[in-house]
Amino acid sequence: TRCDFRVLCFRDRRWLAGIDYMHLRNWMPDAAKVQEELQRENEMDAYACQCLLATVERFGAPPVPQWRRSASLVADPLGD
Repeated sequence: TRCDFRVLCFRDRRWLAGIDYMHLRNWMPDAAKVQEELQRENEMDAYACQCLLATVERFGAPPVPQWRRSASLVADPLGD
């Protein structure tokens, strides 16, 4: 099964090491709560839905987890 939440993209952020899966399950898509597990990092973007997360170098080649094709991508809900 897959979640049906939008994928959020937090620009210039990375996920903290050891982020708890249940944090995403409980707080997505509440960007204010989810950002507690992010740190600033230039040229990195943090992505998450309710069940997957990834930190990706903006100009790098690491693959982004394959979210459902119908998932909506919300660009930087923090707006900064």
